[in-house]
Amino acid sequence: RVVRTLAAWLGLVGPVALWAPLAYLAPRWLRDRWWRHLLWATEACGPTATKLAQWSATRRDVFPAGWCDRAATLQNRATRTRRTRADAAKTLKDAFGPAW
Repeated sequence: RVVRTLAAWLGLVGPVALWAPLAYLAPRWLRDRWWRHLLWATEACGPTATKLAQWSATRRDVFPAGWCDRAATLQNRATRTRRTRADAAKTLKDAFGPAW
């Protein structure tokens, strides 16, 4: 399962890495497309990657301003779903059994 997940991530992020040198030298419209693809790939990798990107967007002392500005869109587009206590109990029961 871990190998499958890592392979899926590589399939999503691999093209971004291959595009990186081209995007650095490319005209602005192609660079913007690269950034959009990078953010899409980050979201497609799942909630952990998205959360790390959201966190990194707040750390201008560590990451470049260009990244922080673009990754901040992941915070602005976040949606909130309503979950009830019963939903949480069902999830825990499904994950850990009836005696969680």
